[in-house]
Amino acid sequence: MIRRFLGFLVVSFFVFHAAAPAFAVEDDGVIGTIVEIEGTASITPEGDQPAAAAIDNTLHLNDTIQTSPSSRVFVLFIDNTELTLSENTQVKIDNYVFDPDNNSQNKAAYSVMRGAFQYVSGLIGKRDNPDVHIATPVGSIGIRGTDFWAGNLDNQYNVAVNEGQVALKTDAGEEVVNKGQGTYVHDRRSRPAHAQAWGRDRFERVNATVRLKRHNLVRQRIRRMQIRQRVLRRRYKQYMVHHHNPQQRRAETQRFHRQENQLQNQERHTEMRGRQERRTEMRTRQQRREALQKRRAQQQNDRRKENDGKNKDKKDN
Repeated sequence: MIRRFLGFLVVSFFVFHAAAPAFAVEDDGVIGTIVEIEGTASITPEGDQPAAAAIDNTLHLNDTIQTSPSSRVFVLFIDNTELTLSENTQVKIDNYVFDPDNNSQNKAAYSVMRGAFQYVSGLIGKRDNPDVHIATPVGSIGIRGTDFWAGNLDNQYNVAVNEGQVALKTDAGEEVVNKGQGTYVHDRRSRPAHAQAWGRDRFERVNATVRLKRHNLVRQRIRRMQIRQRVLRRRYKQYMVHHHNPQQRRAETQRFHRQENQLQNQERHTEMRGRQERRTEMRTRQQRREALQKRRAQQQNDRRKENDGKNKDKKDN
């Protein structure tokens, strides 16, 4: 209970301090957040040294995330794209453009240098003909609104689709993989095998490589982060405006802060409801403890009276 409360305060602190002067927005550029880490991992900004990753670390363009042996990392991008990295996996964010109000220019590109991963499309990948690509050691994967896994299995590079559709393209050809199907390829010079339906056991093997031990807790965190996600989207839009369209700075800045104030008010109401729910839960637990203590005391009293009655009967006899 205390841990959940502290976690909520941390998120609330971030949201309430999200509003900043216009010059601070220019230095922003957050495109994702590390939501979960199992084991250890590192983040390497472009041109910098790697640093140990921690839950709630933010990610920026050209960051590289790397997991250690027996480790996992779950990343949530601001458009709600989900990326789960297996052990010994290295991924770089090559390109990321997201406008929550206009998806015509939205796009993303990632490079997976090694390892296995699971990708679940967010808002960028759910529009018609999404511009999302993932470079892998064997070729590129085109995303079409999907949930898929990719990585080495049985000495081959495999791609398995849980939902949607992907296209695996190598130097020798391209293969479209639909929901429930998988394909494999030996190397970049080989043509991908014809996509076929995979059985449950094979899907279980690949999904196990990225399965999180605290899956339910991660889903709870994601739900609690949605207001924060909206704040980050607005901040990122401001960041893009300041870097790419100076003429709109003043109007966008004013609108941004109006929207951010609304989101902060919503977060305050959410915090108040959360506090009330926690108080109610604590009162309920206290009432249950008191009722249990009362029942136990009554039971002990009844047993004592019963024993006293038996002892009295023995004396009378």
